Amino acid sequence: MREAADVMFRKMAVFNAQAAKGLVGWKMKCLFVALMLAGVFVIVAPAHAADTAACIVSHPLTLSPGLTLTPGQHGFTNNSVGTVNCLGSLHGHQIVGSGPLTEVGNLTGTCLQGTGSAEIRMRIPTDAGTVVVSEKYTFQYVGIVGTFSGPVFSGAFEFLPQSGDCLLIPLTQVAVLAQGTITS
Repeated sequence: MREAADVMFRKMAVFNAQAAKGLVGWKMKCLFVALMLAGVFVIVAPAHAADTAACIVSHPLTLSPGLTLTPGQHGFTNNSVGTVNCLGSLHGHQIVGSGPLTEVGNLTGTCLQGTGSAEIRMRIPTDAGTVVVSEKYTFQYVGIVGTFSGPVFSGAFEFLPQSGDCLLIPLTQVAVLAQGTITS
């Protein structure tokens, strides 16, 4: 009987040693994977995350000459009348209100579709003072809706005719409502 107990004890000791090796091996593998993942996240994580603001822009535009069904080159401006309302933060500071904007640009197209480029300048109040966002952007539209894209401000817009109908009278005034994000 004693002999059977010794054999059993030796087998358990060998089993426990193998189990301990497996457990240590498993722990080492987990530790290695965890350290590798932590290293990847440290490399991928930026030093300072970008701030983002969701904004709504509204203003009138004057088109010259007015849009018709015939393709052409057109200039436009908002005559420094317009408002930008944003939620979020810019350059690490919380936005605290709405601000004015100016916009001027050119487009090629008709009442039905077109493309163009413009420059916008927005003054956005924050808890640390006014942030000025000034940039050139490109846009395209079909009907009364379109998209715009710039280095920090991108989104979608719609415009509603205010003066002219495109058929009998050239469209010379529109009201623009744009929605987009600013990343700083």
